[in-house]
Amino acid sequence: MVIKASDITKKFGKTSALTNVSLEIPDGSYIILVGPNGAGKTTLLRILAGELFPQKGRLLSKSRHRSVLTAFAEENREIFKGFNPAKYSQFWSLLYPEFDVESFNRSMSEMNLDQKKPVETFSKGMKTWLFNSLVIASNAPLMLFDEPLQHLDPSMRMKFHTAIKKEIDKGRSAVVSTHEITEFNEGCDRIAVINHSNLIYFNTIEKALFEHRAIPGTESTESDNIIGPIVNENIIITNEDRGRSPSLKELVTAYINGSDLNKNSGTS
Repeated sequence: MVIKASDITKKFGKTSALTNVSLEIPDGSYIILVGPNGAGKTTLLRILAGELFPQKGRLLSKSRHRSVLTAFAEENREIFKGFNPAKYSQFWSLLYPEFDVESFNRSMSEMNLDQKKPVETFSKGMKTWLFNSLVIASNAPLMLFDEPLQHLDPSMRMKFHTAIKKEIDKGRSAVVSTHEITEFNEGCDRIAVINHSNLIYFNTIEKALFEHRAIPGTESTESDNIIGPIVNENIIITNEDRGRSPSLKELVTAYINGSDLNKNSGTS
């Protein structure tokens, strides 16, 4: 286990960002975190990174061989004025004793980034690549990414997937918050769905696809088995061989739609 979150609750004023969220991140796991804007994804990442503290709940961490547990590439890509990649490499080397300078330098070369050029002159895609590269080179056992494919072209997206898979194979773990579900269909092994500040589904992708089926919306079934609608079908949880197998994107959509319907009807 890298991190275990138990009943994490976070509010900003009267607004609930997270409500009783519990999940465990095992060693070598690759989790895709999905949900609508404002659902609580970034807040969860910031709590896992130690940037925010919950009002309620516990966060237990365990590292087998490193003192610095997490590294986080945030979506806002905020930068230090006047810093270039070389300075960022020096700074992160102070924060992370096992920072891999050679790995970082290779990553900069892959995108032909000038390490002496101020980061404020970089394009949005270059900034995304820079911060992704810092997290990967950190050698922290838990890597956290918020929209890591933002503004990257297809070739760089493929290089990101390859780099992350290599680190997962070493036993590191990653949590990726993204709207681009299909991009991570093959690489991730777990999925977490958040809506209205609640973690509404968390499981391995293998089990998620095995225990859900898509059936016509006109077909009768036990209401307790219905997860939510997608167009003219319902996604249900069942062990029966009915309908068809849904895609991961359809599964996520059904959970979010079902959560929205429950919220609007006043049920939990």
